[in-house]
Amino acid sequence: MWRVLKKTVEEFTEDNCMRMAAALSYYTVFSLPPLLVVVISSVGLTGLVSEEAAHGRLRDEIRSVVGEAGAQQVQTMIRHVNRGDNSFWGTIIGVVVLLFGATGVMVQLQEALNEAWDIKPEERIAGVLGFFVKRLLSLGMILAFAFLILVSLLASTVIRAMGDQLDVMLAGSGGHNYLAAMNWVLTLGTVTAMFAVMYRFLPDRDVTWRQVWLGACVTGVLFMVAKWALGIYLSHSDVASTYGAAGALALILIWIYYSAIIFLLGAEFTQVWARRHGSEEFETSKDSNE
Repeated sequence: MWRVLKKTVEEFTEDNCMRMAAALSYYTVFSLPPLLVVVISSVGLTGLVSEEAAHGRLRDEIRSVVGEAGAQQVQTMIRHVNRGDNSFWGTIIGVVVLLFGATGVMVQLQEALNEAWDIKPEERIAGVLGFFVKRLLSLGMILAFAFLILVSLLASTVIRAMGDQLDVMLAGSGGHNYLAAMNWVLTLGTVTAMFAVMYRFLPDRDVTWRQVWLGACVTGVLFMVAKWALGIYLSHSDVASTYGAAGALALILIWIYYSAIIFLLGAEFTQVWARRHGSEEFETSKDSNE
């Protein structure tokens, strides 16, 4: 394991992942509002959970890291995205622009994963076909995330009901602690599943579930720990006031930047682990690129 960790750090440095994380942060800031709108709308269309419930869950997650100011900034972005021309053509153009913006960050994540997996440009799908394939794949990722969030919301509702019962059974003591622990595990499972889906389907290479699950689990744990640590740091620092009127946006950028670092570190760990313990197909493909 030590060799895997050492090689992961080496690959992370060689692939300039810090620079890629900064670029991903830039793209994500512009893609975040339409991305959230598409995810929330997709969840609402199922009829199982309302858009308000999905919106509230995402708002709570954002608030837990960047505080109320950052959450309000994201809400403002979403409201502005939802405003538009209500005419037929205005709606059509609005939907196209919305989907294009929402899938933009996924395309950049795919490029970053291709770098992590050492996939050369000639191996990637290019041209007009490549453009549409990447956008459709990105849309598929977004819908998969919407499904995972839907499952998470439904499970959270069940857990909340169980927590109420535990509160009654334990005479009001301890039930909320169990509820918090179960919600943490649920969030970890949802985040891990999201990382696994991205590591499995986004690279322009045939990657198996067996190769990505350990990396996704490690990345999920790192993400949850970093989320907790960053939340504490931002709540006790004066970062927002340092940037004045742009303070809320700065908080969001910091959160996205460190999340991107963890995502890329997990991607490097996943490909190193797959190379050392994965299939012979990956070894052969990797060697042919070198």
